[in-house]
Amino acid sequence: MRLSFFVNLNPLQGTQIMTRKNQTPRRTNNPQPAEGLLTARQVAENWQVSERTVRRLIADGRLRVVRVGRAVRIPPEASAT
Repeated sequence: MRLSFFVNLNPLQGTQIMTRKNQTPRRTNNPQPAEGLLTARQVAENWQVSERTVRRLIADGRLRVVRVGRAVRIPPEASAT
């Protein structure tokens, strides 16, 4: 099966990736973190490690997370350890 991709660069709507011409566009903008919760990237910067290390800790269950849809957020008290 062959899929055709094209990108809509309309500055008023943000960058969108369309997978098929009749399909609803999928936004590529990252969701903003929920109030008080940190992203994996922010925790990695605070700890001065790679983002992959933080995600590995999450996968191992050694770092408590909150899932907001498909996004993973880390409470500040969990990242203080």
